[in-house]
Amino acid sequence: MNEEMSFEEALAKIEEIIKTMESGKLPLEETIAKYQEGVKLINYCQAKLDSYEKIVTAITENNGVVTEEEVFSDI
Repeated sequence: MNEEMSFEEALAKIEEIIKTMESGKLPLEETIAKYQEGVKLINYCQAKLDSYEKIVTAITENNGVVTEEEVFSDI
């Protein structure tokens, strides 16, 4: 997985993997590989969401006054 992938790109890839797996047309080995890729993407998305949650919390707690360095240090 590409670490430079945006949250939206990763989410779209997860949706693509789900559709492919739900089709039932993949051999078992490919299904397992897709599942593994999906789990990695889900973890990536969760980490992104956690970072953004910290940013939103910091902005809220500081009445909207947060430096750009503070905002992007977790991303």
